[in-house]
Amino acid sequence: MNLHEYQSKKLFLDHGIPVLKGEIANSPNEAKSAAEKIQSGIWVVKAQVHAGGRGKAGGVKIAKSLAEVGEKAAEMLGTNLITKQTDDWDCQSERSILSQAHQSKANIISAC
Repeated sequence: MNLHEYQSKKLFLDHGIPVLKGEIANSPNEAKSAAEKIQSGIWVVKAQVHAGGRGKAGGVKIAKSLAEVGEKAAEMLGTNLITKQTDDWDCQSERSILSQAHQSKANIISAC
């Protein structure tokens, strides 16, 4: 089963497991609108692809303003992301997820 992060988060919410606020975006303008809804001072813009290692491959970016959210989403959307899990084939990021930034001592990763 291949799930994007936003799909996994919905399953968690449907079963009462708390997750950080997040919104899906298909364009830089949608990303900025999503960031306004989330109302955070810092956002995480993440490429939605079926591969791990997004952060090391440039698919996870921190944004500290609404303008920066749009810039990071524009850089990411429609690009091909190559990670250790994709080898020579790549995954095109057609959507991104905007989340609140959160510092924690531990992370639970849901495989996508």
